[in-house]
Amino acid sequence: MDLSPRLITGGNSTNDAAKIETNLVPLSPGGINLIIEAVFLGVLAGLWTAMRFYCRRIKRVPLAIEDYIHFAALVFYYGQIVTSFVSVLAGGAGHHLWELQSWHIVRFSKAIFAVQVLYALAVGLVKISITVMLMRIFVTRPVRIAGTAILVLSVVWIILTILVGLLLCRPIEKNWNPDAKGTCGNQYAGFGAVAGLDILNELALVILPIPSVWALQLSRRYKVALAGVFGAGVVTLVVASLRIPILLETNFADLTHDTRSQMIALAEPAVAIIISCSPLLKPLFDKVFSGILGTAYGDSSVQSHEFSHKPISGHERSRVVTGTHGYSKFGDSDELLELGNVEVGVANQGLETSITRGTSNRNGETRGAGITIMRETVITRDPRERGE
Repeated sequence: MDLSPRLITGGNSTNDAAKIETNLVPLSPGGINLIIEAVFLGVLAGLWTAMRFYCRRIKRVPLAIEDYIHFAALVFYYGQIVTSFVSVLAGGAGHHLWELQSWHIVRFSKAIFAVQVLYALAVGLVKISITVMLMRIFVTRPVRIAGTAILVLSVVWIILTILVGLLLCRPIEKNWNPDAKGTCGNQYAGFGAVAGLDILNELALVILPIPSVWALQLSRRYKVALAGVFGAGVVTLVVASLRIPILLETNFADLTHDTRSQMIALAEPAVAIIISCSPLLKPLFDKVFSGILGTAYGDSSVQSHEFSHKPISGHERSRVVTGTHGYSKFGDSDELLELGNVEVGVANQGLETSITRGTSNRNGETRGAGITIMRETVITRDPRERGE
């Protein structure tokens, strides 16, 4: 099916006198919705990213490579937001094609062309950032192999998305100039291939950490909690899946009127940015809620609730110490993702109980009578899994 030209400028009953004459196009309901979404999601994406870097500062953890990749993705996403504004204010997004002048259509087409490139870079870099983070945390050989495959798939998806925008219409000028001589290919097939590969990539990212999380020798409910944190990317998968039905309903002969494709293209990178930051925000939430609820919140953890049924007073704490020689000590008093790696293998758990004349506060000081329970979990893995 050939839908050439990509944008059709005429053929409707509205005459030239009824077309919009102003340089800046009046806002349509669809354009207003697009701007509101762009502002709202832009603020959320920026806020979550700021909290991510603030948590790094709280824990005094240096920025990792995935943090820099994530920041680059945010920059490209803000570029996508700006070009979306251009498509509305200068290109008339939300208006019917026959309501616009030819120069409006050219502006709209150029903006959409730029949006597609920026969208590919924003979403693709977030995927790469998440994959690099997971490969740093779960350093087993299967994760390393699968992660490398996902990295390659992410890069291929970025290139494919950009090339579809570049080569779907020939010459390239026809992407933004409907009067140029040339042809355009099947938009449904081209953009459908991009959406399908995107869904496959998102699904692989959701599945990647689950086996490693389940292999950790922790309580089942803690495994479920961790799997939920890492599996939150299913939200991004759902958003990506919405592109296909919207694509099938898109009328490329009146592309300016239907803003749903742009709205879903704005939503996917924002959701991916927010989801990728969320597992790293535990230090901030601990700080906020400990300030609101008092020190009792800071002294409790997921694991400490296992002892809440015991009629004792005291404090349970999991100690976290990172080390070399192929092992890390893992505990919920520190952010999981900040350990640098979580190694899957044999877990040694130790529970130390001491009766003192005073309870332990956060700093290990003794105040008042009580029982102090200290638990330590050490998670290791066989060095042979590294190929050593």
